[in-house]
Amino acid sequence: MKEPKTFEEITAYLLSLIPKEEIDKRVGTLGEFYQEFVGFVDIYYYLSKVIPKDYTIIDFGAGHNPQSYFFTEHKKYIAVNPLSGIKEDDGMFCPHNCEIYRMTTGEFLNTIDYPKEKVFAICNFVPNWHGEDSIKLVHENFRNTYTFYPEH
Repeated sequence: MKEPKTFEEITAYLLSLIPKEEIDKRVGTLGEFYQEFVGFVDIYYYLSKVIPKDYTIIDFGAGHNPQSYFFTEHKKYIAVNPLSGIKEDDGMFCPHNCEIYRMTTGEFLNTIDYPKEKVFAICNFVPNWHGEDSIKLVHENFRNTYTFYPEH
């Protein structure tokens, strides 16, 4: 397959990476995926190309987590997202190297023994969960980060 370049090609590529049975299992979430996540697919695609494969990715605010399939060749992908906004029975996309934690950024940092070396943290469009400033927490706790939240 040629390298995807347009947003539409990147989205189609992502969907081609997800096993059909996982898509079928989450068919109800795909509509939300397109509406809520559509602006981020390309960011995750390009991050997956520049982050070394021997790194663990920690994605704060992973949502339904289809983007995790861009990182299946990385050491590990950790998705962090509280239940707010995602019903527990909806589930989250989860490839073979993925761990999912249903908690806020602060809860994760304070309770989980996560890798400290060769880690890249992503905090992309994370709301103010329970009064936390996730971007600030990520910058304080990780050396390698991508953070983004647009100003209103």
